[in-house]
Amino acid sequence: MHGPALAGAPPAVPRSPRPGLEPGPTKAAPPAPPSPTPPAVTPTAKAPEPTITKPATPEPPQPAKRTIREQSGSKGSPTFLDPHGAKGPSGRIPAHSWIEVECRVYAPEIETANPDGWWYRIASHPWNGRYAVANTFMNGDTPGQTPATNTDWSVPVC
Repeated sequence: MHGPALAGAPPAVPRSPRPGLEPGPTKAAPPAPPSPTPPAVTPTAKAPEPTITKPATPEPPQPAKRTIREQSGSKGSPTFLDPHGAKGPSGRIPAHSWIEVECRVYAPEIETANPDGWWYRIASHPWNGRYAVANTFMNGDTPGQTPATNTDWSVPVC
């Protein structure tokens, strides 16, 4: 039926020479398959509550340590890491040297620390943090003064 078109009629659609391939209404593409859902996870333990950490409060600056100037005696002053038993010999302060003393510690274990038994913790480099027997210092005495002062009582106790 390929004849002339009738007036007022829609134009004829040519037929495909092969059956079953006729153009038909346009179909939309099939929807995409759903994405796979991850398997459900069963928790074995309750998660810990989050902790809120406050920023660290800076510590106030430490006041400068008060030190007392002392002069070593005519033979100098041996120093030790530990005054209890004079452990860890660590150098000698030269005779008549002026140094800074931080405080005093009572450690009468060795005979030469007596009669008072006090040691000074040294604050001067290179002996800082070490100890020397108090009676090896002048302790405010003038050279040759007798009786000698064994301990400067103005040095605070550690």
